[in-house]
Amino acid sequence: MICVAFVYIVYLLTPVWKPVIVSIIKVAIPFIIAGLFAYLLHPVIDFLERKGTPRVLSVLIIYTFFFRGWRLVTHRNRSGYF
Repeated sequence: MICVAFVYIVYLLTPVWKPVIVSIIKVAIPFIIAGLFAYLLHPVIDFLERKGTPRVLSVLIIYTFFFRGWRLVTHRNRSGYF
């Protein structure tokens, strides 16, 4: 009975908590995306570092290629070419 009462109280407080949850999600999304990029690109950076490239240069190279490629895939200029 206590669980049912708790769920009912949370349901009644939805108008109070919904804006807070939406705000937290809006703030968290860029961090989640950044973490995903770091997780996906870390093995490539480690590979370049093992080959002798300094870590800072490896990061700059990989992120430059990644975001340039992302732009080519998601954005076309007016002439229709990449």
